[in-house]
Amino acid sequence: MKTIREILSNDFVQRIIYGIGILLWTIIMWKELLKFPFSKSSFGVPYLMLYLIPTIILVIQIIINTRLLWWIIWLIFSGYILISLSLVTIDSIERSGNHPKAINWTFQDIFQLILVFGLFIAIDWIIYRMKPTMKMKK
Repeated sequence: MKTIREILSNDFVQRIIYGIGILLWTIIMWKELLKFPFSKSSFGVPYLMLYLIPTIILVIQIIINTRLLWWIIWLIFSGYILISLSLVTIDSIERSGNHPKAINWTFQDIFQLILVFGLFIAIDWIIYRMKPTMKMKK
């Protein structure tokens, strides 16, 4: 029985996973792309650019599967997790207590937040384990 590490180190499996990543990214961004293609996100970046940049990187990674692009993908996703976690933490601290838009945390809210960030960390771990191997030329 192959281990997860051996499966994720397979070049073909890596390319399939990057293809699934493009599909998931398209599904996630579909509404924003159709309704608001030239609108900007909360960071001031147009939704079209938020879609195109990761998609282009993933397409190139599917075609040539290099370690440099793998690093870029892993750093972008890890950065996204850190930024998201810090924004959620800052917002929950600012809106706690006696605030006009105070957050009333329920067990379901906390569970969903843990589930989402757990999923993000699991995806980040998978991306980390998909590091392409450098093939030696003879």
